[in-house]
Amino acid sequence: MNPFPAARGTQDAPASPQTIPRKRRAARGGSADSPLSFESLRTEGLRLAQSLSGHVWTDYNLHDPGVTLLEQLCYALTDLVYRSDFPVADHLSAPHADGIDPAVLSLHPPAEVFPCRATSAADYRRVLLDRVAGLDDATLCAGPPHADAGVSLGAMRGLYRMQLKLSQGVTAGPDTRLQDARAAYRAQRTLCEDIDARVELIGDVLCNLRIEAELGGPRDPVDVLADIYARCARHLASGLTFQGLGELRAQGLTLDQIYTGPLTQQGFALEADDPQPELLFVSDLTAIVKAIDGVQDVRALSLLRDGDVQHSSAMRWRSDNWALRLRVPGLTADARSPEAVQGLLDQHVGLRRRGSRLTVSPVELSHRLTDLYAASRTRRRAAADSGTADMPVGQHLDLQCYASLQNDLPAVYGLGRHGLPASASAQERAQALQLKTYLALFEQVIAHATAQVGHLRDLYSANAPRGPSHWWHMLDGATVPGLDEAYIAPTPGASPGEVRAAVQAEVYESRDPRADRRSRAMDHLLALHGVTFTQNSMRQFCDHLSPSELETELLDNKAAFLRDVIPLNRDRAAGLDYSQASWGVPGSGCGLLHRVSLRLGFRLTHSRSLLQPFVQQRRTLEAVGPDRALGAIDNPGPTRPLRPWSHGVTRAEMQADLAAQKVLRGGALSAAVLRCGLYRDRYRLLGEPADHVGKPQPDGPHRLVLGPDEAQRWWPLGEFASPEAASRAADSLRRFLMHLSTESEGLHVVEHVLLRPVGDSPAHARLRDLPDDFYALRLSAVFPDWTARCAQPNFRRLADETVQINCPAHVFARCLWLDPEAMKHFESCYGEWLELKREFSITAAGVPDEAQADPGLAARLNEAASRVIESLRPVWPRCEEPA
Repeated sequence: MNPFPAARGTQDAPASPQTIPRKRRAARGGSADSPLSFESLRTEGLRLAQSLSGHVWTDYNLHDPGVTLLEQLCYALTDLVYRSDFPVADHLSAPHADGIDPAVLSLHPPAEVFPCRATSAADYRRVLLDRVAGLDDATLCAGPPHADAGVSLGAMRGLYRMQLKLSQGVTAGPDTRLQDARAAYRAQRTLCEDIDARVELIGDVLCNLRIEAELGGPRDPVDVLADIYARCARHLASGLTFQGLGELRAQGLTLDQIYTGPLTQQGFALEADDPQPELLFVSDLTAIVKAIDGVQDVRALSLLRDGDVQHSSAMRWRSDNWALRLRVPGLTADARSPEAVQGLLDQHVGLRRRGSRLTVSPVELSHRLTDLYAASRTRRRAAADSGTADMPVGQHLDLQCYASLQNDLPAVYGLGRHGLPASASAQERAQALQLKTYLALFEQVIAHATAQVGHLRDLYSANAPRGPSHWWHMLDGATVPGLDEAYIAPTPGASPGEVRAAVQAEVYESRDPRADRRSRAMDHLLALHGVTFTQNSMRQFCDHLSPSELETELLDNKAAFLRDVIPLNRDRAAGLDYSQASWGVPGSGCGLLHRVSLRLGFRLTHSRSLLQPFVQQRRTLEAVGPDRALGAIDNPGPTRPLRPWSHGVTRAEMQADLAAQKVLRGGALSAAVLRCGLYRDRYRLLGEPADHVGKPQPDGPHRLVLGPDEAQRWWPLGEFASPEAASRAADSLRRFLMHLSTESEGLHVVEHVLLRPVGDSPAHARLRDLPDDFYALRLSAVFPDWTARCAQPNFRRLADETVQINCPAHVFARCLWLDPEAMKHFESCYGEWLELKREFSITAAGVPDEAQADPGLAARLNEAASRVIESLRPVWPRCEEPA
């Protein structure tokens, strides 16, 4: 059942629908043949009553009370069917909001679902011509880049050359086309790929347009000639033509055919994937000119390149370093003065009307051409916005209200709002309550179903993964008068509200499998995007969590994946935009970093220091080794279990509990404590356990210990006045250690191609034994080794497998696991390099060859890059393995 039919291209499309057609139900005033109509339900109820009664019920009539009750129940069921059969958009609409919020329900419009990142040369061409004003064309070429000192060109796979063909007639002001082009590429850069430091500017081979044309109609010759030059120049520039959504839909294209490649702001350029012709035919220009309004006939038309003496019907369009460009009056450098424009017109242009030669003002022609070039981009943007994909608009309906069917029964039953008369006997009142309670068993099911229908939007919301998955509408005295008497009070003297709350909590809410049902609802939403996210492999590495904590953790992680499913799918192969600040910035990092982090259950997914949580707590994490110096002991003696703390802890209480812990005194924290302290059952009290008779423990201070850790050592935590105080202190320490563990889990993705030398780099030349293919389509995933999960060999194998599965097929990835000391050194080098890389990319953005922009800054960047490479030395030998 597709809530967004237009988003899947099933409307106004010539092709057959690719969705399962919805089976409509004739519930709201539909045919009586519907199995959910009143007549069908009543007939089926009578059939069942007769078959189940056997010989007991041999006859009935319309006044039979059983038939009356059956009809009322059938009527209530048709009301439920009526509510359920409203359009899906109505069910998903939120109160006090305009229609549907697609982001909350992960039902995104086609402009977000279908487009992908730039992956091919044609895609990058679309992006560059869309984002950078003043380009005639742009290409991304594979092949040997410009030589970098000490680097083998054959080992630089993934490095491309950017070629730009700049437009003429750009308005006055700073020329930012080079930096804009680099910024547009970096925003769409693929993992482990980059452009060469030098951007190649395509040179111009100018040519003149010679034309003899007969004009007709009232149009001004200046406008006609301006159109001729503009359209012929645009054809020679061989750029892309952007079309609006409305134009393409009118041609019969479906949305998945239109939204192909990256999303562009000026419209859609579907012909970018077509191969570019090698030859330019003059006959094509003739056809273009004849189609211009005001041109009656073209008597002669030719192109003559500067330096040529003969005209040709076909000529080469471009080569590796040059491309044809039409000399346009008023825009080309050597044809801007009125005298030059007049000379160009006298020599190459002949316009006639009814046999008389026409003259064109060179100043007016220059102004018209300038206006045409300035308005072309605005027109393209307007065309891009000329059509929009139809999105469903729902109306929020309050479908949770329920009216009891007992109010519709004959008054003689004594069940409705009027009840029994005051003269009714106690037996009659008891009989009425008995019937009221009997009917409530059926009504309660229907009332609960109305609550489910009214909360469909909440069930499929990704913003509330911890909320209920079932909703209840418990019948009470307000809905069914007198029903409160049927409920048994949990305690003597309880009010009706307390009775209802106790019954709802015990009978209904306790039966809500919220974790399982919420998970299945999110699985359905993920399946709409072709994603499965079972997380079954993660369960075996979370044995430090209780069952409820584990289910909550997995639900939160799945909800986080669902909320970001569009960028996680679209940007899975996205590289780091190193021209933007990333270190410690939420949302930063490459696509692989975000995807792998969520797949492995890491709560934080952006690029940051993994040791920063310990720095914020003014602590140093120590690897397993000097544990005795930090307070570890081998054998504490007999211990007894500690009853878990089941109450909340205030901030002041937690601070007091942490201040009393011996393992937190001083600035050092052992990694063994960080891992062992996550397990609730490893907090113990010293002393013999009580026997089965219940012998009380001796009075005195209660000493709390933690252990055993992976080295079978124990950690004294402190002395407390009571077991309850010790239990609360243990819970506070566990919460604190879980916070540190969660905050310090993550990874760093290092793309080797970004570490390549810029220009001549003595720092890189000093690197010994560096594999030749170190920079070619390689990356290193750097993980911490100190958390409870990351220390397990099986989890490391899972992490390595996850990186390999989510990495692009052509990229070779290796995982590196660092202890706190090694991670501190790596992050120091990596953070410095990221900042220098960003600074250098901004400084050199407008220079054709970045290596010549700032030699001093380039030298510092090369030194920082060589230090990062040295910190990755453990993965060097593996770089020789085939990708």
